[in-house]
Amino acid sequence: MTQRLLLAGAFLSSALTQFACKDRAQDTPRPAEVATAGPTPDTVVHTPNSCLEYEPMVVTVLGRLTIDTFPGRPNYESVRQGDEPEPEYVLHLTRPICVRGKAGDGFDSDQTGLESLQVLVDDPLRSTAHALISREVVISGTLFGAETGHHHTQVLITATGIRAA
Repeated sequence: MTQRLLLAGAFLSSALTQFACKDRAQDTPRPAEVATAGPTPDTVVHTPNSCLEYEPMVVTVLGRLTIDTFPGRPNYESVRQGDEPEPEYVLHLTRPICVRGKAGDGFDSDQTGLESLQVLVDDPLRSTAHALISREVVISGTLFGAETGHHHTQVLITATGIRAA
C-alpha cells in the first residue's frame, strides 16, 4: 500500500535538512529542504527526526562536489610521508545527515552527523561528475558503509545519477 507524507508549511522551516525532493510529475529531482529515499516512485521525506537507509534504498542528496586527495598505499596515513595520493569524488553535504544501520551488519552501522560522502562514479557518469566539480549538485544513488582503506568517509554513495542543483 502506498504511503505518502504530506508537507505542511511549518515542515518547510529552516530546521529541515536541505537535500533534494523528487518531483513525481516530472520524475526529476528538485531542490527542497527535504531528502528522498525509495526504491519505488513513493516519496519518503527525510526530516531531522528520520534517517536515510543503506542500499538497496535509493536516496537523493544535495551538496558541493569536490575531488579530495587522501593517502593511499602503503600505509594510508600521509601523502607527504610517501603514501600514494588517492583523488576521490566527495560530496560535502549542504546539511548533515544520519543513516540507519542494518541489524547484524558490521559495516552498515548507524551514523549521525555525516557532513560528507565519498562518491563512487562509474564511467557513464564520470564526465558529468568532472564537469560539476566545485558546484552544488544533486546526486542519486545507494549508500553503504566504509569497508576498506580506500573508503575515506564513514558512508559512501554509489552514484546512479548526478546533475547541477
